[in-house]
Amino acid sequence: MSEQKDIDARHRARALAKLRLELAKDIEGAARIAESSGLSDLLRLCYLLRIGRIVLIAPTLRKKLSISDVAQLELREEALKYAIGLIAKHGTWREDAFASMLLDDVSSERIDKLEYFARHINAKFELEGALQIGKVRVLGDRDQDCYIDLESGFLDPQRSFYFHYGLRIERSTSRSKEHALPVPDLARRFLEDYFDVSDLFEAQCGISLEAFCRGLFELDNVLRARFQAVETVLSNNGTRRIYPNEARTFAAISRAMYFTDDELESAFGAEFVSYLRINAFDPSVANATELRFHYLTRRPFLMGRGFAILSPELFLDSVLHNSHFALLEGADSKVPYMNAGASRFLDRVATLAASHGYSEVEREVFLKEGKRDIGDIDLVLFNKVKRHTLLIECKNHSLPLDVYFRSVEGIDAHVARNRSWEQKVERRISHLRTGSASCTIDGLWDYIVVSLMPEPLSHLANVLILSLDEFEMWLSQDPRDKSFVQFFEHIYKPEESNMSVEEMERMQQEGFILGRPSHDFPP
Repeated sequence: MSEQKDIDARHRARALAKLRLELAKDIEGAARIAESSGLSDLLRLCYLLRIGRIVLIAPTLRKKLSISDVAQLELREEALKYAIGLIAKHGTWREDAFASMLLDDVSSERIDKLEYFARHINAKFELEGALQIGKVRVLGDRDQDCYIDLESGFLDPQRSFYFHYGLRIERSTSRSKEHALPVPDLARRFLEDYFDVSDLFEAQCGISLEAFCRGLFELDNVLRARFQAVETVLSNNGTRRIYPNEARTFAAISRAMYFTDDELESAFGAEFVSYLRINAFDPSVANATELRFHYLTRRPFLMGRGFAILSPELFLDSVLHNSHFALLEGADSKVPYMNAGASRFLDRVATLAASHGYSEVEREVFLKEGKRDIGDIDLVLFNKVKRHTLLIECKNHSLPLDVYFRSVEGIDAHVARNRSWEQKVERRISHLRTGSASCTIDGLWDYIVVSLMPEPLSHLANVLILSLDEFEMWLSQDPRDKSFVQFFEHIYKPEESNMSVEEMERMQQEGFILGRPSHDFPP
């Protein structure tokens, strides 16, 4: 058995080395294409991003989409953002001027090729995940042929763990896109999240919280007015329809996202304009890895010489993330921001539980074994109807980017870091079950952990650890699952495929996934 494992490990290592070599070449090739790309190409990609987002969120269009259609649109969004980031870093667009351009003379061949590279690169990153899961065999003089037996990989608990965690991350990301907030709600959420740390926000971000939220409203209103005016003109053609493939449609919508410096300064307050410029995409900072990890999301404002491109699909996706990470990265703001964030997260958890009949009893209940402190329970909630108590520990931590992007090394390191914390939680639960506990609970109770994002440790721990949106699903269960293994099987149904073979083949033809089905796995 150990000999077979050694063979499997060697083949996996060879396949990963080959893949990473090809990835480096692809990224270099994509950068070369981006170097010859200008403003018209950048606007074309922003335009395609907008058209795809409209299809995803417009109710009449969304209901016509199959699961594979949605998956393709979401994967294309990722590829388009990556391609936009490549041109933003390497292209010549900053020196171009909109007025001197013929937007119907865009090089569709160059754009198509760059998007293909972006899809291919993203697909190879996804393939790396498959290589970490399945049983792998490589053949050929240059290891050019690779076979992956995913079914055999699922029989290995460690390999299936990587797959199951990746499935949670994908579904969590998809759910967040389904519930994208309109700007008024986004601004309210922003105020709730940052009101208690408004002084830290202003010191770190260079703008007052009030001015930032006012700027968000103004930016949304200005862009809405521009897009509505464009739609009125474009639909005044006898058919009352807009044709996305027409050059005039692209030119008009591109102009709506383009602001001269004068237009920018007349539309928005000086403080907000200064914020946009301070947080503009910085090509000297972004490297190949950061582009993959969506540096564009952190810096979504594209500022050229005398103009700006403001894509709502870029900056609205980034509003909460930008400020969150800015405050986490500040030496003076990190600790007070985390403390304030912990309290707000408790509020969010308590509010969710209240919608299922739970009232808050106490916060921060400290436990002792004899004279020794063994930690605290963040929230104690009680449901009078069910006569049931919920004891909740809250983890308001964002995942490291390598964990979010499902790096095996990152996941393993993250789990190792949290093992000691898990042991402390288990000790508190054991203490509560003893007759001499420092905190007595009448009736039935459950002790669970609620995290901001899906935690890898959920799959391996004896403690029930749920992300915030999973917690809401768990509250709706009747009866509720007692272990994460049960919850995962009921909610995620990993054995079921959401797509047919034909749909998977179509995604492969479009370049969103690599590989094709084969029944000839070599020994």
